[in-house]
Amino acid sequence: MADTTDFKQFFWGADVGKYQDSTVLIMIEFIEQEEIFIQRIAREIKPHPGYPINFSLQKDVFDLLIRSYPPTKFLIDKTGLGEGIGEMIRNEYGEFIELIQLTQPSKDLIFSNLRQMLAEKKLKLANIPVQREQILSIQRDISDTGVPKYHPASTAM
Repeated sequence: MADTTDFKQFFWGADVGKYQDSTVLIMIEFIEQEEIFIQRIAREIKPHPGYPINFSLQKDVFDLLIRSYPPTKFLIDKTGLGEGIGEMIRNEYGEFIELIQLTQPSKDLIFSNLRQMLAEKKLKLANIPVQREQILSIQRDISDTGVPKYHPASTAM
């Protein structure tokens, strides 16, 4: 019988950008014995000013990460550009790829859960100072058009 302690549960999330917004991927590992989640990887693919993010580059990064750390579940925001690449990846890799639509209520819930899990020490962040600083400094502001926006303090509106 196989040793189940070697089984790793990786949960991925992605928000796909192209022109002004970066494509961001984050991977969290669930450690069942400790009942905690540990943020392991965060990748950002940034567009160059005036140029879109190369679609095949994004696909290559998704492919590499999926093969390296097979996800238990991989959520991709299907709003806008995420639907095309999300469908392609789901067709290639299967049902653990789930396309979701990030709405304002779901973003509020994610932010609230992030704060709660950090406070309860159920989520540990990777020991990467820049990422830790960005995650810990996330704040919610209201844009000029009245839309709530979440961002690290270093990118204040």
